Amino acid sequence: ACHNVMDRLPAIVQVLEEIASEKHPQRAVEARGILAQIDLNFAGCLVLFRKVLSDSKYLSDLLQSKTVDYSKVVELVESLKETLIQYRSHDSFEEMWGETLELCTRSSIETTRHKPNRPRVISKVLQGSVVASTLGQHEVPDNKHTFCVSNSV
Repeated sequence: ACHNVMDRLPAIVQVLEEIASEKHPQRAVEARGILAQIDLNFAGCLVLFRKVLSDSKYLSDLLQSKTVDYSKVVELVESLKETLIQYRSHDSFEEMWGETLELCTRSSIETTRHKPNRPRVISKVLQGSVVASTLGQHEVPDNKHTFCVSNSV
């Protein structure tokens, strides 16, 4: 599914842009909402998940088959573990980042954020307090470094 979405993402974005400019208000709002979610982070996650899911598919199919060769399963598990560890290397990240930027270019997805986030203001009730948890606070990666750190690649 990830592979199909990657191949068709330029068409998906184009259709959503056309729907967003329609006169039907509810459809236009929904299309603009979806378009707002299709950003650099989305493209990066799509590339990452396509790689991981495609590499783990054969093992998944083997484990779900009626007859399971456990020695082959053990070999595949070890091989998949090595592959996933290799994905955490700098070279692998650079390759994935290149695919992400290429996907963004093909799909007309902006790779830079134009409007800065508004500054966070601490509630007067919480001033002077220590906040131990940041539930609900979510930083969206908007560049190579923050994407790498947030996805622990």
